[in-house]
Amino acid sequence: MTIAKCDSAPCDASATRESMLGETSCILGLRAHWRQAGQGQAVLLLHGWGSDSGAMWPLAAALAEDDFAVTALDLPGFGESEEPPMPWSAGDYARFVGAVMDALSISRAHIIGHSFGGSVGIVLAAEGAARVGKLALLNSAGVRRPPAWPLRWRSAGMRAARGGLRRLGLSDAAARLSEWSAARYGSADYRAAQGVMRGTLVRVLAEDLTAQAARVQAPTLLLWGERDEATPRWQGELLARVIPDAGLHVFPGAGHYAFLERLSETRHILRYFLKETG
Repeated sequence: MTIAKCDSAPCDASATRESMLGETSCILGLRAHWRQAGQGQAVLLLHGWGSDSGAMWPLAAALAEDDFAVTALDLPGFGESEEPPMPWSAGDYARFVGAVMDALSISRAHIIGHSFGGSVGIVLAAEGAARVGKLALLNSAGVRRPPAWPLRWRSAGMRAARGGLRRLGLSDAAARLSEWSAARYGSADYRAAQGVMRGTLVRVLAEDLTAQAARVQAPTLLLWGERDEATPRWQGELLARVIPDAGLHVFPGAGHYAFLERLSETRHILRYFLKETG
């Protein structure tokens, strides 16, 4: 993982400033922002793609009332945290989260990850088992969905067309074709992402973390929405089979943000899971 310095403002690793909704500090050369509340066992909450710590805060605030010391982080490229210097993988994000824990003197924490944040949590738990107490995956990403055949054919045709244009010296036309294809066929997340974050999205979507999931030793709870279309239920069922010590709870009728749709239930389930010692 290559780290760039904070260019727009000097990055003083010893300086931490308070923002309106939390703190911002320099982590591995990047400005990082987080919010904290509560006292007790450390819990780190990781948001999904295109979101930020604010989406996790209703759950974080509830857990803070239940005697947990919660930290909700803006992952690099989201909220008030600086973009990474180049397209990152889930592993790069996991190492960044570990550095945030170091900066906050958190040696071990429970990890709660939603969607893309769940991918980061899986890698963190697989590669840094000593740092993760328990793992909660909320409609987690990390299982690669095989593309449908029409999409495969279209992608292959686009690659061939762009290659042909470049061989003819028409690089500008190839770039315009790429932009047209993204606007016509790209997902909302892909269309919204620009520059390094678009490259990051492409990279993380190509990752299949089932091998890492099989190495997770932390007790793991998966909470899923029955009607989730972004990370369908079968992905949660697969992760529940692959992770050695895992259980899956499905919220009937809920979608990709089941933890917010069923906030009270999620709070009570997580409180019991995280405090259980048996």
